[in-house]
Amino acid sequence: MKIEQGTSFGSVGEHDVDFSVAQLVETSDSFRHWFVSQTDSALDIVGYIGGVLHASYAGEGESDIEFGFLTSTGDRHIVLVENKISAEKQPNQIERYYNRGEFRVERDGWDSYTVCLLAPESYVSTEDEAEFDSIIYYEDVLEQIKSGSYDGGDFLGPVFEAALTKSRTSNTADATDTLEKREQLRAAADRYISQRVEELRAELSERRLEETQRELDNLEAYAEAERERIEEFIENYERKAEAGSDMDIAIRGQRQRLNKLEERIGMRRKELQRKAQVISLAPEVENLCLTLPV
Repeated sequence: MKIEQGTSFGSVGEHDVDFSVAQLVETSDSFRHWFVSQTDSALDIVGYIGGVLHASYAGEGESDIEFGFLTSTGDRHIVLVENKISAEKQPNQIERYYNRGEFRVERDGWDSYTVCLLAPESYVSTEDEAEFDSIIYYEDVLEQIKSGSYDGGDFLGPVFEAALTKSRTSNTADATDTLEKREQLRAAADRYISQRVEELRAELSERRLEETQRELDNLEAYAEAERERIEEFIENYERKAEAGSDMDIAIRGQRQRLNKLEERIGMRRKELQRKAQVISLAPEVENLCLTLPV
């Protein structure tokens, strides 16, 4: 394998594919939308919340990749991805993915989830098609990379080509040689992504804060206008009461309206402030950028 022939990989592992997919979803809006359409064609996303590699759960194993998205209906949807090149599944592995999805919904503030298998076509069985919510094939990812213009596409395409080659052959490579090549790939990928990750984090954070501040400003303007309108009703009714009219019910009703308005505004304000947060109780999913090894 000659350096003059360009970057190539004799062998890759599932972690390398995980990193490559995460890089594409993290940095390319067009690939992100394509990827989501493969997991659920009916899902309409309007924002990317973040992602995590190898998310561990006590007693429920580990998800290879998890991505979080904001839908057009305002829901938070998480995609849990099981990535396989050729290794057999562990006992109850698919079931544990669904358990982790339920955990995210029931205890971590997500509204819905999808469990997806990412694998070569030759790996996928009839049982996989029935048990996973959706399947994304390596071949389709590779075709998408070749047909589009992505940062690092010339680098990431060969990763999937090498993974497909590995899936078609028996795993007889020497373990030491495989580890060395994997570390070479990881080092090259780390050097590439380190040039962009800080800039992306800053841009995404600034954009989220600006959008949230605009919504907060609009909310406060609406709240102030509604307060003035209700208070005018109360003042008018109080003047009538002073003149001898029985206005107790009307005044009480308007004050209740004012209290309910403040409750609604307070709840919406908290929602917007939570939206502006870069890190939440689940930092590995809420981060705007992936935490990468160095």
